[in-house]
Amino acid sequence: MGNDTKKLKNRVNADISVDSADQVRHITPKRKKIVLIAIATFVVAMLILGFVVYRASHKASAPGVITDDARVKQVQATQRASNLSLRGKSSEAQALLDKQINVGSPEDQSNIYAQKAMLAVQAKDYVSALKFAKKAESLKQTAYSAQAVAMSAEGSGDKALALEYYKKQLDRVGFSHVANGNADIEARIKALSN
Repeated sequence: MGNDTKKLKNRVNADISVDSADQVRHITPKRKKIVLIAIATFVVAMLILGFVVYRASHKASAPGVITDDARVKQVQATQRASNLSLRGKSSEAQALLDKQINVGSPEDQSNIYAQKAMLAVQAKDYVSALKFAKKAESLKQTAYSAQAVAMSAEGSGDKALALEYYKKQLDRVGFSHVANGNADIEARIKALSN
């Protein structure tokens, strides 16, 4: 009986193995299909990601687009220019900003021209200040460019133009959350309106 039991046990195991093998053969094509679909999806996703990265790097190197490194250099240059101007070296400050004029977007360039205008106002060169401020305004109309035009015009004695641009600055800056709000701009408008 021991021998018959072993044979029976081996037959049962063999039947189970055959049944299991049949089931695996039926599942394998489905698994292959799923794996192939997953691989294809992964490859397509990698191609799309590669394209997006390529476009982003290409766009960053395009003219008119400023990289983070270039922006840091531009900010450092404008800070050095301000320091030079405070020490009475206006022409050196202007020359430093001239090197930054063609860098970045129109808004970046507008900010450089507006800063050039502010430096010229400090130096009491209102003709140059107004020229730089109007260039800033033509590149990108911002609160800063409007302020540059207003201060340049006020310094040169053109009250009407100064009033017009202080009002534009107030409109562009919008509601202020600082303690005194826009009181300084409103005070300039009130003083010029009289």
